[in-house]
Amino acid sequence: MIAPMSYGALSRSTKQAIGLASSLSKIAENTGEGGMSDAQRDAADQLIFQCLGGRRGWNIHDMLRADGLEIYISQGAKPGLGGQLMAKKVTPELAKIRGIPAGIDLRSPSRHPDILEMDAASRTLGQTAGGTLRRIHTPLMRSSLLAAGILVFVDVMKELPATIILRPFNFDTLAVRAHSLASDERLAEASTASLTIVVVGILPVILLSLAMRRARPGSQAE
Repeated sequence: MIAPMSYGALSRSTKQAIGLASSLSKIAENTGEGGMSDAQRDAADQLIFQCLGGRRGWNIHDMLRADGLEIYISQGAKPGLGGQLMAKKVTPELAKIRGIPAGIDLRSPSRHPDILEMDAASRTLGQTAGGTLRRIHTPLMRSSLLAAGILVFVDVMKELPATIILRPFNFDTLAVRAHSLASDERLAEASTASLTIVVVGILPVILLSLAMRRARPGSQAE
């Protein structure tokens, strides 16, 4: 494959000549980061389309016209800075390909400056606020919500003062029943409710502890 060089850094005629040379040599040509021109596509038998981190010059239409895709992870020559193209090189054809105004200096960002966190990335993919919550945040919070629910359940079940005061739906909890029986010195009957509180309370805590241990980094190797 001929090394990728963008349309813009190289002229239209140069890109077309390289495409013809690749066809004669039976090797692939690469668009580089500047997008795909019709002349280059017509000249090259095998054309690899380069997809980079910025938005300039690539789209689904050109991706479908290519014979292969190269995913551009980072810019080795310009790490973190993106690309620069002088205004005199931004011709009307190049401007149309890259989706920019003609005749002005172009800076191709190394990343999407408006995407700084997960919610912004989700919005660019068409998700609503509800969809983002359902498909991104909820899976991330699932374990934490489960742990919080277990701890609240255990605490409410054994908590005596709150349940005596609130009496949810006029219903006695195990803690209230154990307290009432113990107050009447019916200790044998109170022991059943008390032991039930211990068993029901400790099992979720054990399960939660095991789940946290399995989720710990490196636990699979052990």
